[in-house]
Amino acid sequence: MLDLADQDARAYAGFAAARKMARDTPEEQAARDAATRKAAKAASEVPLRVVDECARLLEHVLAMAGRSNVNAASDLEVAARLCMAAAKGAGANVLINLPMVADEEFAGATTTELETMIESIDRAVAQVSELIGAGELREPESD
Repeated sequence: MLDLADQDARAYAGFAAARKMARDTPEEQAARDAATRKAAKAASEVPLRVVDECARLLEHVLAMAGRSNVNAASDLEVAARLCMAAAKGAGANVLINLPMVADEEFAGATTTELETMIESIDRAVAQVSELIGAGELREPESD
């Protein structure tokens, strides 16, 4: 996640630099627009990977729910909700950058992928909550 945070900062810096490019001539404007589209795409792709990593982390939280010390079970629910919050925050960053990409096909596919991941995350968080709320231990997963 720290690596992705660094990548996100670099992607945003690239976007900010593109937006500061000269635009006095048609050539400069065209170069600025192209750089902005490229940087906006990177600024969309990195937070989408953050959402994916949150979903992966949530899989581990879900696997532990109902299989850990009952006295610490609420920590797993907190972890699940933090994963969800991070994913939704990163998802907001994806969506805000997509219009600047100026590629409807990419935007549509990315939005669909994001919505699918967020729906999956929401379901997993609900499952964690249900398992924690039950207060019962589950059998260990088999290998």
